Amino acid sequence: MGATVQVTRSQLHGELVEILSVKSAELKGAVIEGDQIPLVIDELPMLAALGPFTEQGIEIRNAGELA
Repeated sequence: MGATVQVTRSQLHGELVEILSVKSAELKGAVIEGDQIPLVIDELPMLAALGPFTEQGIEIRNAGELA
């Protein structure tokens, strides 16, 4: 969508920890559909809220089973 995302992985008390660093940018938007839907099921509400702040919006397709 246009932002730069850096993932740093490490161990903390024997647990795998991932730290995300996101550099802001003008967000372009996206289409999320098909095989992507199960991979982002927990993130869909956040993506829907983010959509109005992108240049082209975020379109979520083929997610009828979530209704």
